[in-house]
Amino acid sequence: MSRRRPSDDELKSMLTEGHFGETAPLAPAQPLGRTPMLLGIDQIEFYEDNPRTERNPLYDDIRESIRQQGLQQPLVVTRRPDAGRYVVKAGGNTRLAVLKELHATTGDPRYEQVHCLFEPWTSESEVLTAHLIENDTRGELCFIDKARAVRRLKALIESETGEVLTQERLAAALRERGYRLERSMLSRIDYAVDTLLPAIPEALRTGMGQPQIQRIR
Repeated sequence: MSRRRPSDDELKSMLTEGHFGETAPLAPAQPLGRTPMLLGIDQIEFYEDNPRTERNPLYDDIRESIRQQGLQQPLVVTRRPDAGRYVVKAGGNTRLAVLKELHATTGDPRYEQVHCLFEPWTSESEVLTAHLIENDTRGELCFIDKARAVRRLKALIESETGEVLTQERLAAALRERGYRLERSMLSRIDYAVDTLLPAIPEALRTGMGQPQIQRIR
């Protein structure tokens, strides 16, 4: 038995229900794999758990480079489930801040859109790991920022897996995500966050590194 074809009025009703029409706009399509995209800068949000807590000392140099030559390296972005906007996934907060500043101060349409590489969402821990790897590659993080980010990453992995992580298990979980830290480094991180940060926060935030921490320990 064939199904009755909906009338024009019924079709109109269907198109204004659920995810259609005025009542619930259709969410942006989610690419299934790595995909180049051209996005407006107002469609991209900063990553709120960025390991860097201080202003990038190279900010002015990066701004001048983008002003002169444009953005030479696409931003890597992702999107949380059910989110409307994208978020930078692997570094890029500074470049995004520069683009937003240049667009706000000049109104130049060159800064209104940016070439991006979209990567499908995986998990909060994967995104934080990607930012840590990017910052480590560039060598831009002070030790305490790295230590606090690793501690935050440990909490995320524990929340996602339901497992309480020893240093050994944390090192293994980080390796699975492409981020290699030895147990000796994790031990220094624990010491810096638990013992030194409450006692000498300013010394750590102004750049005290691993050699000094190890001597104090």
